[in-house]
Amino acid sequence: MGRITFVSFNKEGNPIDFILEIFKKSHHHWSVNNIYSLYHEYQWPDIVLSEKEKLVKIDLSNIFPDEIEDLKKRELIYDNGDLTQEEMFSDLKEQFIDILGEYNHSGYINLYVTRIEKTAYKYFHLFGGVIEDIIECLTEIVLIHETIHWLMHKSMSPSVRKFKIRYTSQDEVYYHEGMAQYFTNEVVNETDLHKSIFNWLLSNQIKRYRIFLDIIPPKCAFNDVMAGLVITSILDIQDWSLLLKEIANAGSIVGSIEDKVQYTLNNKYKKASC
Repeated sequence: MGRITFVSFNKEGNPIDFILEIFKKSHHHWSVNNIYSLYHEYQWPDIVLSEKEKLVKIDLSNIFPDEIEDLKKRELIYDNGDLTQEEMFSDLKEQFIDILGEYNHSGYINLYVTRIEKTAYKYFHLFGGVIEDIIECLTEIVLIHETIHWLMHKSMSPSVRKFKIRYTSQDEVYYHEGMAQYFTNEVVNETDLHKSIFNWLLSNQIKRYRIFLDIIPPKCAFNDVMAGLVITSILDIQDWSLLLKEIANAGSIVGSIEDKVQYTLNNKYKKASC
């Protein structure tokens, strides 16, 4: 088990506390009220700090056609018109940023600290700053993102159902990565350095990590996004397109997150019983 200290979040609390508060205030179906992190320390769930460089071997079957087109458009992969997908990804451009951490569905988080450090040096060479702070902030950003995956997977109240992540289609992948990034964005905006690093990451990653931009304010209000998340979670809908519809629907309902959720669910149950 590793320990992360949030030195740069040195005021009222740390980013994991912030994430927990977001979930706590959103709806009673999220059973996080008895979960607390330690002030400026975090070791829950288990965090593995992997010193070994994870082999960069992109599984092209897991990259969707529109993501490949998006990478071409942003010139993050080479393409002369005649290359196969394997050839395009065989020599990724230097600025392309691959996986820095992973949430394992058995309940622990891997942080690839060697790759995080190399990525931090890329940022440092472009923008300067204090490299130790950059490494720390980038590590925190990755941890925040993976922790949200953990919460999405583990924190649904057992009285409602056991939430199992499905990651087998584009909309399912976008659903989970979109929400993980949405909450990460909520947290990292608290400090300038985190925000700068996060925005730089976005510009050099594949589309699934930027899809959340569809729902950030002022496009969508926070309460509407949370209502959409709760509704889709209760109904076991892990689909980005359907989440967007629920968020839009929540925006037409006046009231709190709870009001929006209950009104929507009541209408769905009424229609189902007709």
